[in-house]
Amino acid sequence: MSRNRRRRAIPDRGFGDEALWEVAQQRSDESRSRFDGAYARWRRADAILAAGGDRGQAQALVREAHEVAVALDARPLREGIERLAVRGRLELAAEEPPAEPSNPLLERLELTRGSFRCSRSWPRA
Repeated sequence: MSRNRRRRAIPDRGFGDEALWEVAQQRSDESRSRFDGAYARWRRADAILAAGGDRGQAQALVREAHEVAVALDARPLREGIERLAVRGRLELAAEEPPAEPSNPLLERLELTRGSFRCSRSWPRA
């Protein structure tokens, strides 16, 4: 069997191997190559999801990779990471609790919503 035919016969030549991407990530981190580290994190997260692995770990890897891709303005990398996030139903940013709407009266009296609620429940004389 020819070499090219053998490559086509083997569907996965390691592109989906999480352990290999972990090694690539470690080496990229050691060499301080932010782009390569982000790329390895993206592919490692993809491999984890494909294998049905830990979604929390994949989510953390995707977030780290996306942060670097945005910082480096690496559009093709960022778009690939975003496609993986959509496909894997992963959040790219940590959800922050919604901010309470401000109330000028409470701010002027230096009260919080909690203290205002508490004072309304006091018995009246």
